[in-house]
Amino acid sequence: MDLPDDARRIDRLGDQPSDSLAQACRRFTTLELCLAWQQSCTMSRDTQEPTRRLSLAKVRAAFLDELERRDRPALVAWLQSDTPADQSPLRFFGPRLLGTDA
Repeated sequence: MDLPDDARRIDRLGDQPSDSLAQACRRFTTLELCLAWQQSCTMSRDTQEPTRRLSLAKVRAAFLDELERRDRPALVAWLQSDTPADQSPLRFFGPRLLGTDA
């Protein structure tokens, strides 16, 4: 099965040690993190492979950690909303979507 570039990028992140994964997430814009979150939801749902699911869970936790580091109130608002977990949290991160954060 050929994975789209975004999915390959997410899969490669899962191979990194936790500190390297955190550093890699810091290089994403907030927009990229939100879109990667949504893509990783689909990937997690579609895989039956236990090691890949575990790897994706590690990557998704790093995405959440980085979103919290950037804008904790936005993350809390998203998590407390009725927005399904498999949808992008874009609307909660407002001006950060311009990619001017880091």
